[in-house]
Amino acid sequence: MGRLAFFIESLKNIKSVGTVTRSSRYLCQAVVKEAQLKNTRVIVELGAGDGVMTRHLLKAMPQDAVLFSFEINEVFCQQMSKIKDSRLRIINDSAEKLPDILEAAGFRSVDVIASALPFSVFPEQLTQSIVKMSHQLLKHNGRFVQIHYSLKTRNIYQNIFGNIKTSMEVRNIPPAFVLTCIKKD
Repeated sequence: MGRLAFFIESLKNIKSVGTVTRSSRYLCQAVVKEAQLKNTRVIVELGAGDGVMTRHLLKAMPQDAVLFSFEINEVFCQQMSKIKDSRLRIINDSAEKLPDILEAAGFRSVDVIASALPFSVFPEQLTQSIVKMSHQLLKHNGRFVQIHYSLKTRNIYQNIFGNIKTSMEVRNIPPAFVLTCIKKD
């Protein structure tokens, strides 16, 4: 999907997409670096968009790993279906269905969750629910990596995970924050 097509689709669905531009390769690389995918088996992507980040995750993850990519926008899911990789599971459904999807696939926990969900425009209760669910599903030392364009919801991650590392990718348009939380319990 080209930038213009992404822009048009984003404008139609700005509340669920959260941005009008695709993630740059620099932002994708920053997320992959924070996710530390080398020894992972189960990876989840929330808010996959048209698959630009998905491709970077697939390139970095082990050959025996699986990637569950959640996206509610059907047009974006159609674009993602062009990615031919047996490790990819495209889920055209809400992130709230993650526990059921994992259970149906025979998994009870995940190593990494990479999210581009626009939590800053979601109702706070929904944001807290998804972040808490993510925390519960992560293995010990599992990583939750979130892209944001503001730090409005930063305290939610701090309250749930108890730790948060914040970095900024200025080469993305617009500049984006990468928030990384590690499950410690």
